Amino acid sequence: MVLRKIALSVAVMAAFTSLSVQAQTTKTEKKHETLKERIDTLVDKAKADVKHAEKATAATVKKDARKVKAGVKHAEKATAATVKKDAQKVKAGVKHAEAVGKKDLHAGEAKVVKAYDNVKQKVRNTYRKDKAKVKAWEKARKERRLCKKQCKANQK
Repeated sequence: MVLRKIALSVAVMAAFTSLSVQAQTTKTEKKHETLKERIDTLVDKAKADVKHAEKATAATVKKDARKVKAGVKHAEKATAATVKKDAQKVKAGVKHAEAVGKKDLHAGEAKVVKAYDNVKQKVRNTYRKDKAKVKAWEKARKERRLCKKQCKANQK
């Protein structure tokens, strides 16, 4: 029985050994490339990267140029529109100022004419009042003279 156990364990060890040898001998290892092959591979990768970068930069430059052109056109249109709007606002402001100036001028003329008419009327009223006062004084003076004459005539 002991021999049997030993024989079985030797068989199992032999099986394990053959499996590990098979695992080691399968082509799982990479083939080592030479220094020249490695340099060539790196050069090819660098060439591909450079070509890709050139294409990408050319495309981005074109896109950026288009964006800049569009921005410039938009800015030109926007500034032209704002200049036109500002010019219209200035023209409207000038017209409004002229209209206000004319209204103020006419209103000023009307105020001056009205003030002149008021002063003229005040002068007339004052003249009439003074004329009435003068007439009243003259009338009172005549009455006093008549009264004095009558008093002298009555005394004689």
